[in-house]
Amino acid sequence: MLTEAEIGAHADRVRNDGYTVIEKAAGETLVDGLKRALDRIEQEHNLGYAKTSFEGYKTVRINNLLTYDDIFWEVPLHENVLPVVERVLDRECLLSSFCSLVLGPGQDAQPIHEDTQLIPLPRPHIPITLNAIWALSEFRHDNGWKYEQMPSYFPVLTDYRGGDGGGNVYAYHDGKGFNVLCADGT
Repeated sequence: MLTEAEIGAHADRVRNDGYTVIEKAAGETLVDGLKRALDRIEQEHNLGYAKTSFEGYKTVRINNLLTYDDIFWEVPLHENVLPVVERVLDRECLLSSFCSLVLGPGQDAQPIHEDTQLIPLPRPHIPITLNAIWALSEFRHDNGWKYEQMPSYFPVLTDYRGGDGGGNVYAYHDGKGFNVLCADGT
C-alpha cells in the first residue's frame, strides 16, 4: 500500500508532468488472476479482432469488464491506484470506461484523439479526467509493439516496452476520460 507521501508524489507528477508510473502496484496473484479471466472471457464469448480501424483490426477488445468477473472490481478500487486518482480529481470521481485491449502484431496506432473533446472547457483547465493503464504483460515486437522508442506524444509509456508486465500502473492526464485499461499483449 502506498504511503501518504507516495500518493502525494504520484499525484504531483500527474499534475506537473502529465503522468506517473506506479511500479509493481498490483501483486502477482492479482495480475495472474486478471490475465486468466481475460483469456477465459475471450474464449467463452468467442471474441476476435475488432472490426473498425479506430478500435483496431488486429486488436481484441473486451468492454464493460465489471460485468464478466468479480476479480475486475479489484482494479478500479485498488489501494495503490484509487488514492492517486482521488488526489488528482477528487473522492467523487466516476469510472467511465473499463476495458481490456490486446494488440496483435502489425496493429496500426490508434489515431490521436481526446475522449472528452466535446466538453467545451477552455484550456488549460483543471484535471477532469485521468486514465490508468495496467500493464499485465510486456509489450514486445512479437506481440504487437512496433516502436523502437515510444512516441513523444505518449510520454507515460516511455519505459513500457522494457517493463516486465508485473502489474505496473501508468496513470496519465491529457484530457481523456478516467479509464482503466488492462493491456495484455500476450
